[in-house]
Amino acid sequence: HAVLCTMMTFAVIGAVIFVTTTPLGGGQSKELNEDGGVENPEELLAGMRGFLVQELSGDEATAFIDPTSTQSSALDWLVFEKQYEGNWWQGQRLDPSQVRQMDPELAQQFLQRYSLITLAFACGGEKWVRIRLRWTESAHLHECDWRGINCNEDDVVTDIDLIRVGMSGTIPQEIGLLTKLESLNLRKNRVAGLIPSSLYRLTTIRFLNLGENSLVVPMNDTNFDLMTNLEYLSLDDNTITGVLPPAFGTLRRMKVINLEFSDLSGQILDSLLQLPLLEEIRLMYTRIKGTIPTEIGSLSNLRYFRVGSHELSGTVPTELAKLSNLVSLIITGNVEYAGQENKMTGTIPTELGLISPLVDLEISETEIGGTIPSEIGRLANLGYFHLRGGNYTGTIPSELRNLTNMAAVYLAHNGLEGEIPTWFSTFPNLILLELAFNNFDGRIPEELCRPSLRIAHSCDQFCDCCYSACLPGVG
Repeated sequence: HAVLCTMMTFAVIGAVIFVTTTPLGGGQSKELNEDGGVENPEELLAGMRGFLVQELSGDEATAFIDPTSTQSSALDWLVFEKQYEGNWWQGQRLDPSQVRQMDPELAQQFLQRYSLITLAFACGGEKWVRIRLRWTESAHLHECDWRGINCNEDDVVTDIDLIRVGMSGTIPQEIGLLTKLESLNLRKNRVAGLIPSSLYRLTTIRFLNLGENSLVVPMNDTNFDLMTNLEYLSLDDNTITGVLPPAFGTLRRMKVINLEFSDLSGQILDSLLQLPLLEEIRLMYTRIKGTIPTEIGSLSNLRYFRVGSHELSGTVPTELAKLSNLVSLIITGNVEYAGQENKMTGTIPTELGLISPLVDLEISETEIGGTIPSEIGRLANLGYFHLRGGNYTGTIPSELRNLTNMAAVYLAHNGLEGEIPTWFSTFPNLILLELAFNNFDGRIPEELCRPSLRIAHSCDQFCDCCYSACLPGVG
C-alpha cells in the first residue's frame, strides 16, 4: 500500500505539468500556448523532476534522475506533446503548494494518462507509440479515445485491449495506478519479465489475458489470490514454472483458467475443485501430475476440460459424464511433446456417450485402450474425434455412422482391425480421416475418394485419394 500511495502522490503531482501557472522555483506565471501546451516547458520539466526527486524515494526517485528511464520518457512526452483541450481541465490554475487540494476527479484523469503512457513507453518506446499505437496523433484527445483504451461513463479507464500490437519490454509498476481497471488484454505480443506486484493488487480486475508472450511466471511467487474478483486468467505459452499456490483456491469467482504450453507442475487438479464456477480448464502441454479426481463431476458449469501431460496417471473417471454442459473433453499424454510415456490406463467409460453437447472428444497418446464404446455414437454434435496413439483394438463401431457432423477423425497408431467403413463417405463435413498404423483389412474404399477429404493411411493399403503417413520401410 505504501508503494501505491507513493506512486499516486507522484502521479497527482505530475498533473501540475498541464495546469500550473507558476514555475516550481517561483517567478512569473506561465500561460497556456495556442497549441494547448505550456510555454517554456523545459524549465517546467526541470522543476518537475527536481520536485519529484524531493518527494519520492528509492527506485521511483532514481528513475526520474535518469533522463533515459521509461518514467522520464513518459514525463517528457506529457510535457512536450500537444495535450488535449477539453473544457474539463481548461481554466485550472494551481500553485504547486495546492497540489494536494486538487479536485480528485481531475487528479484521477491525469493519473491514468501518465500510467498509460508509461505502459506504452515501457513496452514499445516513443516510436512504437507514434507509429503503431498512433497515440501521438491522438495526444489532443482524451485518453479514453485512444486506440485500445475503454472507459466507463465517468471517463475512468476500465479496459486495455492491446492484443497483437507488437509490444515488447516489461509491464511497469505504474499499471497499478489504474485502480478501476477491470480488463487487461496484452495477448500475442513479446512482453517479457515478471508480472509487476502492483498488478496483483488491482482487485477490480475480472479479465486478465497475458497469453502468448515471453513472461516469466514462477507460480509459487505470484499473488493471484489478491485479485479477488478475477474471473478469467490466461497465461498460456509463457515461461510458467512451479505449482499453483494453495491460496489460488480462494478465487471463488474464477470461470476460465488457461495455463497451456508451460512447465506448470504439481497436482493442480485438486486445487481447481475449490472453484465452483469454473467453465473452462485448459492445461494441455504442461507437466502436471497425478490422477484426474472423481470430484471433477461436481463442477457443473464446466464446458471445456482440456488437460495434457506425460505425468498424468490413473484412469478416465466415469464422473465426467455428470458434466452435462461439457462441449470439449481432451485428455492427452503429450508424449510427442514431452518425449516420454504416459501412465494413464484403463478404457473409455461408456458413460461419456451421455454428454450430449460434446463437440470435441480426444483421449490420445496414453496407455488407455480396449474397444471403442458404441455409446460414442450417441454424441450427435461430435465434430472432432481423436484417439491417436493409444491401445485401442477391435473394429470401428457401426454406431459411429450416426456422427454426421464429424469434421476430423484421428485413429492412427492403434491396434484397430476389420474393414474401413464406407459410411465415412456420408459425413458431409469430414475433411480429415487419419487411419495409419493400424491392422485394417483391404484397401481404402473408393467411396471415400473426394477432393475435400484427406486420408492418412499406411503404405501397404495404397489408394488414389490417400496421402501417405508411413515411414520408410514401415507398412
